[in-house]
Amino acid sequence: MRKYSIALLITGLLFGCTFKTPTNEWQYKSADAFNSYVKDFMQCEDSLAKHDLKRAVKHAKKSADLSSLARVYLGKCALNISVGVVDGCDEYKNISHLVEDEKLESYYGIITKTSGQDPNDILDTDKATSILLNGALQKDKLSTQERAKMLEVSSFHGYKKAVVFWLKESSKYADSEAEKEFFQQKIEAIK
Repeated sequence: MRKYSIALLITGLLFGCTFKTPTNEWQYKSADAFNSYVKDFMQCEDSLAKHDLKRAVKHAKKSADLSSLARVYLGKCALNISVGVVDGCDEYKNISHLVEDEKLESYYGIITKTSGQDPNDILDTDKATSILLNGALQKDKLSTQERAKMLEVSSFHGYKKAVVFWLKESSKYADSEAEKEFFQQKIEAIK
């Protein structure tokens, strides 16, 4: 009986310790919700994306340190820009004076083209979303091959919003009417 009591006590202690909630769980939940938002937004799962964004904001608002909330707002703005949606980052601007983070301000300056800084200086060009954002920021300067690369990255990751954007961009810069029609047909086929 005593052996069972000790074993039960030890098991209870181990079990209780392994399921302890981290003190900054809100940060993990906010980041997880935002990552889900990115995936759903890029894959045109708009209702899921909207829900995930609300969750990310809700969790980020659980702290007086608004840097997580600023990252969510700035990330949302960057995603919009990466698929050709005009976004002035108003949500970020509304709280930016409450956040002291030079990296966020640099990032904001790059994605809104107000800093004059080269996007390659700060964007993580190994991530697909960064590659697409970088391309969108420089879309008027890209070659046909570079636009094709943006389309390839978008397609590989299943980022339908970006695929449609880059098909439209490719159509806009097509050399012939037949090529423009080809891109338009692709857009219609995937809608």
